[in-house]
Amino acid sequence: GHLLGAGERGEALARHAETVLAACPPSAPQAGQKVYLARGADGLETPLPGSVNSECIEAACAVNAARGSGNLARVSLEQLLAWAPDAIVTQYAEFAALARRDAAWNALPAVRAGRLFLAPNLPFGWLDGPPSVNRLIGVRWLREVLSPRQPATDWIDEAQAFHRLFYGHVPPRELLARSIAAA
Repeated sequence: GHLLGAGERGEALARHAETVLAACPPSAPQAGQKVYLARGADGLETPLPGSVNSECIEAACAVNAARGSGNLARVSLEQLLAWAPDAIVTQYAEFAALARRDAAWNALPAVRAGRLFLAPNLPFGWLDGPPSVNRLIGVRWLREVLSPRQPATDWIDEAQAFHRLFYGHVPPRELLARSIAAA
């Protein structure tokens, strides 16, 4: 912020990010739920633990259900059954629809239990892409959907406040409502 002559704004953005990330200290995720982040239309691509694409899982006090090292991996349903995630999250509506109706995906306890979550993705993905500040709101959203408590946040208001703070532009309420309602 100082380099750009916007020190006060930089501090405000940093405080917001620090608050979101401090809610889950680095030692907390080991006790969290196992979450599988499904990418693509078939849901069989996922980020591996420690990769930039999986940071939102750990920041939400959860554990990446995937195993291995590297960045992204193609996996099989058999691998996914062995990993036995407590929840599955995705930004891909076509995958969410497939998983809800497909018998093979319904063999996963998380899908049968209604623990398949579609993250909002407009105007940017809340969880995975692109890896930037847009994931801060996704971390808060993921933490809440994984919580056993009833969701309490008005995500339309929250998204508008987030966009105002980080982007200086507030998307129309109707656009956010469609994205969040799909989730």
